[in-house]
Amino acid sequence: MSLARNVKKRREELGMYQSELAERTSLSKQYISLIEQGIKKTPSLTTLKKFAKIFGCTLDELIAEDDETGRKAV
Repeated sequence: MSLARNVKKRREELGMYQSELAERTSLSKQYISLIEQGIKKTPSLTTLKKFAKIFGCTLDELIAEDDETGRKAV
């Protein structure tokens, strides 16, 4: 799973709208949308740390890619 899919999946698991995530991170809803679409592929480390804190995960978990079997690639 890419960063874009991880952010969207974790946000949805929390029942959070893009606008809520934007407000909690002091980012715009449009910026959140660009990240989730994979258009903005390199958000700042500060932004990634905010996401990880809100989602209750590590940075590694947030940026981890799945391999073809669905397991986290090492």
